[in-house]
Amino acid sequence: MNPKTTAQSIAAYRNELTASGMPPGLVDDLVKDAAQTLVMNEGLTVKAAPSVPIVICARTTQQAIQWANEHSLHPRNVHVASSTTPLHGITGFAIVTLPGFNERNDAEEIRTALTAMQDTPQD
Repeated sequence: MNPKTTAQSIAAYRNELTASGMPPGLVDDLVKDAAQTLVMNEGLTVKAAPSVPIVICARTTQQAIQWANEHSLHPRNVHVASSTTPLHGITGFAIVTLPGFNERNDAEEIRTALTAMQDTPQD
């Protein structure tokens, strides 16, 4: 299984709208709305290099593990954001947000913790 990344889907949508002759401002607005809806409903799908650690934000750990297995990701590079406790020793990571994550009671706290980790300079 090799689904399109979120960026590929959005780019294809933009190309389709532009090819139909829609005005650029309208295309921008439609693409922005579609991108937000796509990420909120389907999560974010990214293409990551094998050496880049991936932090998966999911509704459950089981959902995160299933997603990682479906995308043939090496367990060494996959981490599940299951609490607000920082993931120690991980730097330069990509974040994948799966559908349902935003329904968690602690979703915003986890997102804030991950953002702080990304913003913290590493020695």
